[in-house]
Amino acid sequence: MRRCVLGLVAALTFAGWSAAPAFAQGAGGLRIEWEVKNRFRLFRSEADFERHVAAYRSDGVLGAERRLARESDGRGWARDMVERLCVDRAGRLMDVCERDGVRESYLAPRDHPIGAVLSGPLPAGLSCVWSFEDGGGEQRQATIPCDEEVKLRVLYGKPAVASVEVVLPDGTAQRVVARHAGAELMIVGTRDDTRRGSGGYGSTGA
Repeated sequence: MRRCVLGLVAALTFAGWSAAPAFAQGAGGLRIEWEVKNRFRLFRSEADFERHVAAYRSDGVLGAERRLARESDGRGWARDMVERLCVDRAGRLMDVCERDGVRESYLAPRDHPIGAVLSGPLPAGLSCVWSFEDGGGEQRQATIPCDEEVKLRVLYGKPAVASVEVVLPDGTAQRVVARHAGAELMIVGTRDDTRRGSGGYGSTGA
């Protein structure tokens, strides 16, 4: 058995550990909700991030660690994730890391993935026209069913404007426009001790 201790600073962009904040609400209760994907940058894969999110409950970090330990038969959550972190075998942060198939600068990424959905009372079977502008000089559009999430990459650290237009069965149209500019939170320190079957993350160094 081995002990894996990682001390690092990892950027957790635009959101808390598990919350996906709404950033605009329009007429009729329609609202745009968004989240930054895989926002704990230590993880190469969003699936590993979501595994931690799924383990978190109202009983806090200790309860989450116990659930993760049970899932790993007491061997520590990092046992099958350590090879999918943005660190080398010596535990040093990589300047460039491939995260979900995209090579990124770890500390200064050019852009990052987000997902946006339209929530609220809508009849089934409608299509929504999405438009995004993030200061990159080109507006992007997508037409998808209103009950599906639209995914794209937007410039890192830049405000973005999203709008969605939906034509209702009675011929009227509703449009919701939103602007978001996120602040960064920092996760300082992460620890996993595979001999004791515990894994941790928090706001203090390990």
